[in-house]
Amino acid sequence: MKSAAVLTTLALVGSAQAHYFVKAINGQTTCLRPISPPGTYRDNFPVTGAQIDNADVVCGEARALTTAQPPCTIAAGSTITLTYDNQVGHPGPEFIYIARTAAGPWAKINQDIISSDGKWANERFGNGQTTYTFTLPAALASGNWVLRTEHFGLHGALQAGGAQLYIRCIDINVTGSGTGIPGPTVQFPGAFTSSTPGVVWNPYGGTANNLRYPAVGPAVWNGSSSGGNPDPQPTTTTSVATTTTTTRTSVAPAPTTTTTTRTTTTTASGGQGAPLYGQCGGRNWTGATTCAQGTCKFSNDYYSQCLP
Repeated sequence: MKSAAVLTTLALVGSAQAHYFVKAINGQTTCLRPISPPGTYRDNFPVTGAQIDNADVVCGEARALTTAQPPCTIAAGSTITLTYDNQVGHPGPEFIYIARTAAGPWAKINQDIISSDGKWANERFGNGQTTYTFTLPAALASGNWVLRTEHFGLHGALQAGGAQLYIRCIDINVTGSGTGIPGPTVQFPGAFTSSTPGVVWNPYGGTANNLRYPAVGPAVWNGSSSGGNPDPQPTTTTSVATTTTTTRTSVAPAPTTTTTTRTTTTTASGGQGAPLYGQCGGRNWTGATTCAQGTCKFSNDYYSQCLP
């Protein structure tokens, strides 16, 4: 019995050691919001299972205790480096959201999913997979904001509730001359569920499978002041007018002219359009909607991809 208890304890310790959390932003720590309630020592425990569908998914288990902290000052357009306390070893993407307050609504300002050679975001982190760097949009309006960092650990995500979300909220004071308010926006909880495709995913199905991963959540803000554009159309339609003249008959009717319209669908050529496996559509997507290679195929409301 004693041996069994020891083995169980060791297994739990090993599991916890494989977890991680953001411990600093640009080397600063005072603006990090708490992840777990005081005394629980669960900062490196992910949001998983039913938590993905409840208020824990906003900023972590601390919930109401996740109060605003003195913000760290960061200039719009500058580079931000997130430092994790441990190697981010679980395969999966990294998403960055922002809101004026933790009550939302939230807009996505950055996402890093998978490279063309099949490496997940965490496999490309720096310093032994402990640091992630991204750029704060230059157009972002100045003032106080809350960053929400989110890494998806997909190693157990083959079934609903199996994904592990490593989340942290950070208070920042943005400086600069930008006036942009990010969009489209979503609310947490509600932006996705424990059974949303992408939250449920097999990361061990090979590179070809992983390159079809559907980006979870809204489209990334395009940096405009309006917060996004309406849904794009996957193709461009052109109207071509043709003219037909009738011949005179024995009753000498007046000549008539009719105009018909023919619809032609254009596709990208000459290397234009999104690259193979690139995004080519989705709700509020403002990039290319044709493919330089392959065909633009629907994955979900927020994501279409150029596939062979």
